Amino acid sequence: MNHRRIFSEERKAHDLAQAQILVGKKLAGLSNVQYYFESEKVTDDIGDIEWQCTDGSTVTMFLLTNGESVGADTLPADIPQAFEFEEGERCSWQTEDLLSSLAANYLVGKNIVGVQAFVDCYISCNYQVLSGFKVLFESGDFIFYYNCGDDGIALLNQLPSPNEGIKSELLESLQ
Repeated sequence: MNHRRIFSEERKAHDLAQAQILVGKKLAGLSNVQYYFESEKVTDDIGDIEWQCTDGSTVTMFLLTNGESVGADTLPADIPQAFEFEEGERCSWQTEDLLSSLAANYLVGKNIVGVQAFVDCYISCNYQVLSGFKVLFESGDFIFYYNCGDDGIALLNQLPSPNEGIKSELLESLQ
């Protein structure tokens, strides 16, 4: 198993700090690792996303093993090897241009001015998770990466809809 994806309560602040490495950098590109089943794109999950900056640095955001949290690091995105699930049923992944998919190519060359943690607090059990990152640009635009129940989504200039029983907040830092 890839250890970069293993969930622990202790890693939240570190993951946010890794994502915040983007602050002060200019965006060169944004890609995602898209899953395909039998050569058909599976649109429920965009997979890992990799931020490429004009200085050559990268930050990758991904889902963690608990099915609710996100993580981040400065390693390139993993692209799993394709394999045959059963006779004639092939699973594969490929890198795609997420900026084009979001109609956000105009963000190339823009400065990243902030990265916030999106924290979901489950009110009934006083349990909280780092479920997303909001990456803000100098233009006022933002891209939001979110774990919506074991599937990764990316949104341009919008946050996910509120969920009953969950209090969500954007934070600049985590303990």
